[in-house]
Amino acid sequence: MDLFHIFILGVVQGLTEMLPISSSGHLILFPKFLHWEDPGLNVDAFLHLGTLLAILIYFREDLLSLVFKKERRKLLLYIFLATLPVVFIGFSAKPFIETSELLRSSKFISFTLIFVALLMWFFDWRLERSPKKERTSENLEFMGMFRVIKIGLAQCLALFPGVSRSGICAIAGIAQGMSREAAIRFAFLLGSPAIAGAGLLATKDMLENYTKLPEIYDFNHDLPALAVGFITSFVAGWIAIDFLIKFLNKNNFTVFVIYRILLGIVVYFV
Repeated sequence: MDLFHIFILGVVQGLTEMLPISSSGHLILFPKFLHWEDPGLNVDAFLHLGTLLAILIYFREDLLSLVFKKERRKLLLYIFLATLPVVFIGFSAKPFIETSELLRSSKFISFTLIFVALLMWFFDWRLERSPKKERTSENLEFMGMFRVIKIGLAQCLALFPGVSRSGICAIAGIAQGMSREAAIRFAFLLGSPAIAGAGLLATKDMLENYTKLPEIYDFNHDLPALAVGFITSFVAGWIAIDFLIKFLNKNNFTVFVIYRILLGIVVYFV
C-alpha cells in the first residue's frame, strides 16, 4: 500500500465524513479519477474507526452524560430509535449498494450531490425566514419521538453514495424547525452508532477475507499504512467537527451547497 495514497484517503475520509459533502462519494471518486488501486477492506475499516474515535472523543461529555445522567436518558432513547431504520435497511440493502455499478457510477453520484445540495439550500432558506419562536428548542431532549424517527429515516438515504449522512440528518432536523447547530450536533451524536456499525462491518469483512486469503492480507506488512490511515482520518475528523459546529453557529450551508453543485457538475462531465 502506498503511504501517501492512504494519507490522502485518511484526510478525505475524516473531512468528508463530518462535513455535509459525502464521504462515500469522495472515497469512490478520488481513486477513480486519480487512477489509484482500490485500497481494500482493511483500509476502509481503519478509516471508519478513525473517524468514529474522533466523534467519541469530541463528544465524550455528551456521550457519557447519556449513560450516567438520568435527565439525558431520553436523548439516548432518541438516538437508539433513530438508528433502527438504518440498521434494518442497511443490512438488507448493503450487498446491493456495494455491488451496484449504477449507484457507484459518476452520473449517479453527480445526481445525489446536486439533489441534496438543492434540498440543503431550500430548507436553509426556509429556516432563515422562519420566526425564531417557531424553531425547536436547542435542548435535544425535547425533540419528540416522531421528529426523531423522521431524522432516522432520512439517515437511510446516506446509504447511497453522494448523499452525506451528516448533511441529510441536518437537513431533516432543520426541516422540522431545529437550528443548524442543534441539527448538526444531533447528526453527529446519531452518527456514532452508524459509523461504528460501518466500521465493524468493514472489520468483519476484512477479517473474513484475511482468513480466506492470508497471502493477500498481510497485516505485518500493511500495519504502517493502516496506522497512517487511522491517525489521519481521526485528526481530520476532529478538525472537521470542530470547524463545522463553530461555522454553523454563525453561518448557513451556502458554501457547502455551492461546493456540492460544482463538484456534481465536474463529476458529471469528467
